[in-house]
Amino acid sequence: MRLILAMAVTAVLAGCESGSSFGVGEAMQMQLAGSWPFEVVGHSADYAQVWSGGGTSTGSGSRFDMTIEPGGATCQGSGSGIAGDSNAWRNHLRCADGRAADFIIRRPFGLAKVWAGDGRFSDGTAFSWEESSAVGALEARLAQFRLAQGRPAAPPAVVASARPPRPATTSPEFRQAPERTDDVAVIIGNGGYAKFNRDIPDVKPAHADAEGIRLYATRALGVRDGNVLLIKDATAAQMVEVFGSERDHRGTLFTWVKPGRSRVFVYYSGHGAPVADGRAMLVPADASAARIALSGYSLDLLYRNLGKLPVDSVTVVLEACFSGVSPAGSVLGKASPVFLDVKAPPVPANLTVIAAGAANQIASWEPDDSHGLFTRHFLDAMSGKADFDKDGKVGLDELDRYLKDTLSYFAGRHYGRDQEAQIIKGGGR
Repeated sequence: MRLILAMAVTAVLAGCESGSSFGVGEAMQMQLAGSWPFEVVGHSADYAQVWSGGGTSTGSGSRFDMTIEPGGATCQGSGSGIAGDSNAWRNHLRCADGRAADFIIRRPFGLAKVWAGDGRFSDGTAFSWEESSAVGALEARLAQFRLAQGRPAAPPAVVASARPPRPATTSPEFRQAPERTDDVAVIIGNGGYAKFNRDIPDVKPAHADAEGIRLYATRALGVRDGNVLLIKDATAAQMVEVFGSERDHRGTLFTWVKPGRSRVFVYYSGHGAPVADGRAMLVPADASAARIALSGYSLDLLYRNLGKLPVDSVTVVLEACFSGVSPAGSVLGKASPVFLDVKAPPVPANLTVIAAGAANQIASWEPDDSHGLFTRHFLDAMSGKADFDKDGKVGLDELDRYLKDTLSYFAGRHYGRDQEAQIIKGGGR
């Protein structure tokens, strides 16, 4: 079982209210001189366990506790800085059920308000966590976890898990945009396939890609943290829950938008694959390599359901290809690559799609696996490097020019392969 733990350091000027939905102990509510409170939420990969709590930090050390649902088991922990590395923090966790963990978290891109890391409990259970200083972000996180609680667990015989993402090799700085309180972002990073299915290789950069895109969404786009739905290793059921199904397009995203007022940003990093009828499929973390047509999520369905959102603008960014081949090997299980004629689905009028490459190309990774090659250069472009006319904005033409100069160049230089980003405005193919 793999655990995903989210943790936020939240500066609070007022005391915690006793009616808070987080089970924070008295020590976590104290306003100590030189310290500040933070909140903790988390869940297991199958959502059978969800927990919440909090603690206090002085900047050089921290203490926290949390309560696991169901059952009420408690865990206590402490953390401290690591000498010589201001971007790393070492945490120690001990639980009443006998489990313990010691692990390191880091600041992606070296930014103060975001932390991420991976570890393993003493019983072998792997987990990941992330931190954010944004007030209110964890309320939405906890609601998401409780909504999904009770999903079937991964097959117990499969013990492999995704390798923790390496620290990013670049540090794009985004100018903070004015907050757009009605805008919504959905960010999916599907990296940990092996824990569900031995025949589908992991996408090593996917979690780091998702973290980088979340920074872009909250800073450059001005999306409120509470309006960011971030899912790592999304299952097929979760993707239907978020985007809707063939029979009902009204998923979680549909309920979050405000008609005529919201702008929507959707990002996916993970495998894509073709099926025999020519459809392009997004590959959920728990998909079956032998039955992608049944266990995948159709790209055509994604576009159609996004087109039914009552909003004027939806931007879809895809760090995926649909050739059935990835830098880690074939997505189609124990088979030699078979290149199918993938049909590009129609793009509704309110959508703009920015994809990592053409349907028959491979979406390359950085040589150190730190990011998808496309995502790395997309983030650089949107941080201002593609603002060729210096008007403070990056247009689609500028983005296309920048990606040809960087993404396409480095895919050829590093790997000797073609990769050209696709930018499609609604109404086209």
